[in-house]
Amino acid sequence: MSASFFMAANSADGFFSLFDEIYYPHDGWKLYIIKGGPGTGKSSLMKNIANIAESKGYYCEKIFCSSDPNSLDGVIIPSLKVSIADGTSPHIIEPKYPGVTERIVNLGECWDEKLLRKNAEHIITLTDCNKALHKQSARYVSAAGTSLNINAKILSSALLEDKVNNFAIRCISRYVECKNSYGKETRRFISAITPNGLTTFYDVALSLCDTVISITDDYSAVSHRVMDCLRSYALANGADVITCLNPINPTGNPCHIILKNERVGFFTSDAYSGFK
Repeated sequence: MSASFFMAANSADGFFSLFDEIYYPHDGWKLYIIKGGPGTGKSSLMKNIANIAESKGYYCEKIFCSSDPNSLDGVIIPSLKVSIADGTSPHIIEPKYPGVTERIVNLGECWDEKLLRKNAEHIITLTDCNKALHKQSARYVSAAGTSLNINAKILSSALLEDKVNNFAIRCISRYVECKNSYGKETRRFISAITPNGLTTFYDVALSLCDTVISITDDYSAVSHRVMDCLRSYALANGADVITCLNPINPTGNPCHIILKNERVGFFTSDAYSGFK
């Protein structure tokens, strides 16, 4: 079994990365950092690793690239405490404890330098063009983020906080048995703004949740505040939570909340979240 996520997003404030959270070096995890340019086989290698792990019955998290949703940026195998990640730009990863918890795999050795040099002018032109188009796209995303923030400020004065809090408390008490400990939070994206438009992995809801609760909010007025309250109460009651961030505003309130052990998911349904 597997679930698909993004670990980074092209947000209104620029590139936002969660790749520091792809493994836990203080908890016995091992990270393989793959280096190498485009076309050296990084994504293909990780797809093969994920397929082999799945065939052996391991649960995998497949981390896709928000700039190319057909490519993998990483694979996480929690039960083995092993992660594999693309460590090249824009989500550059360098070892924190070299040789202890991380190992570098250099696929740059697979380059055909003679062939690349033969097509040098064409490659340079396309690379520069890609960078220019990315900057242009980033301006549109920034504008969308500004619109979202203005909308939230206009509607915030009409928000009844007590009702939001009471709703969140009732929901969590229904599904979570209170523990005398604080829950563990895992942060991910299930949506990202990609060259294909807003891309959302609906399979997360199907593979990780037996119960799916959709909160429809066409104007993005209340849902993200509800999700933040659900997150806080769930963690305070000892539940392990997957917090799915907003790809346009990842530092704001979350889009979706998944209670891992309870297999319950709360999903926002609006124009920005990508969940329908």
